[in-house]
Amino acid sequence: MSFLVHVLLWGGALIGIVVLGIFVLSTYANITYDRFLISHALPVELEQLMAFGAPIPRHNGTSTRVVPLDCPKEKVRPLLMEYWCIGDEASAKARLHGLIAGGLREHCEPHFKAVQSNEEPPADFEDFDIADLDAAKELWLAKGLPEEAVSSCRSMAAFDYVRAADLARTCHYAGFLDEPLMWRCIAWSAYRARSEFDSWEHYAASFLLGRSAYYGVERLERMTDALVDLLGDSEGGLLGSKYPHLWQTYPLAKIQVPERMLHGDLLHDLS
Repeated sequence: MSFLVHVLLWGGALIGIVVLGIFVLSTYANITYDRFLISHALPVELEQLMAFGAPIPRHNGTSTRVVPLDCPKEKVRPLLMEYWCIGDEASAKARLHGLIAGGLREHCEPHFKAVQSNEEPPADFEDFDIADLDAAKELWLAKGLPEEAVSSCRSMAAFDYVRAADLARTCHYAGFLDEPLMWRCIAWSAYRARSEFDSWEHYAASFLLGRSAYYGVERLERMTDALVDLLGDSEGGLLGSKYPHLWQTYPLAKIQVPERMLHGDLLHDLS
């Protein structure tokens, strides 16, 4: 048998071993992820609320449907300090208070609404770069998402609602916020979103345009891809282990926020 034949045979065997190894590792990863989701599964009335903060964990590659993050707390705490200056309960409450009391919408919403309505912004307008909004709209359309959702958008409020829901979850996981207060913050986001948006497409458009006004085009495509995923049929592991996305399981217009979570003065309790 020629040397070339031996090389081809051994090469084919090696490729087979590598493929089998990838298959085994991928199967193990999917089983582990399945067990993680099952062990932390939420009742429907709570799981549906997780949908309002879903864009950020989807962008970061973590689970959207359970409270714990599938990464060590030791990695989460430095990130909270780096991006939010949060290192304890007091700072967590202060940041959430700011988002809920006004957030980006308090400062930029009037100018955003004017720009989206094709009105001339004031001469001293410096809140955000209109070119960044245009870039976000172009990418949204390029990904095949509905044009009406961005053209009719007059509010960037979803950017605050997504961040408040996700930040409350992350602060709780890091040990900086108790569980009842976390759910009240998430419920606040859900209640406000339900009163202002009638579909996940409109919620996603508001979030993306608000994010573009705040961050510019930084990681814009990756975030848009996350929204495309959420608006798609299902999420999957390496081998396609399927779970319907929260946005598919729970249409926004049909979500009911539990009344008991809306009682009390949330801003006071975050002070």
